[in-house]
Amino acid sequence: MPARGRLALAAVLLAAAACQPAGPIAWDDPRPLPRGPIDTERLTIGSDGGPAWTAPALAPPTGVPACPGSVSVADAGSGVGYAVWWQVRPDSGAVLWSSRTATAGATWSAPVAVDTADRSGLGCSRPPPSVAAMTGDAALHVAYWMQAPEGPGVFYAHSMEHGAMFHAPVAIVYGERPSRTSVAASGDTVVVAYEDPNSARPQIALALSRLAGHIYEERTPVSGDLGPAVEPRVALRGRRVAVAWTALGAAGDRSPAVRRPLLRLGTLR
Repeated sequence: MPARGRLALAAVLLAAAACQPAGPIAWDDPRPLPRGPIDTERLTIGSDGGPAWTAPALAPPTGVPACPGSVSVADAGSGVGYAVWWQVRPDSGAVLWSSRTATAGATWSAPVAVDTADRSGLGCSRPPPSVAAMTGDAALHVAYWMQAPEGPGVFYAHSMEHGAMFHAPVAIVYGERPSRTSVAASGDTVVVAYEDPNSARPQIALALSRLAGHIYEERTPVSGDLGPAVEPRVALRGRRVAVAWTALGAAGDRSPAVRRPLLRLGTLR
């Protein structure tokens, strides 16, 4: 091809790339994190826009008939907090429950059902739910994978009444593979990070709602070509978002020797 033709073709390709719609988040380059159990720590975003890790401030309720390891807790400040968990039914499906504390975990309210539609038959062999609540806000956000009557997938449910009742669940993505989730909120923006239940190898993706979780308008990959990825953690502060996950070996090896925690920061467009 003559040089002039190559230049013209390059110009066309650049123009086409420029016309492609930008994703909902402008991502920074991923960065490694010190090795450690990131799945037991809480990811937050500091006032400087960078990531921070904090220990959970609330102990989960005791004595509830929860699946082992399924209780997740969110601290809403001033002694207020929420817990969500799976409880197995006799048919090996499960009910997702929620409870609220206003006494820093000393006492908990009677459980309220978040979602009763699971038909998986998996018993307790399922990922735990994730939960988020903002300080001084009546909203409670819950994300989870389950087998709904219309199909399995990642779902989101929320309460605007301090967990007293929940709106109908919203499907984030349908897919057969049980998937861990993480949810965060800031104002009317809600993000759900999840293990993609349809990818050929484990990957992390993000769903974004700018309408307080009523509708999820945008979805975007996070881990991309960085190798197999599991165990997402997400945080949101204003327009700044952070996602951490565990990177596995090239072939999905989950041995401790090859597990590497990674972090990606981004800004909402």
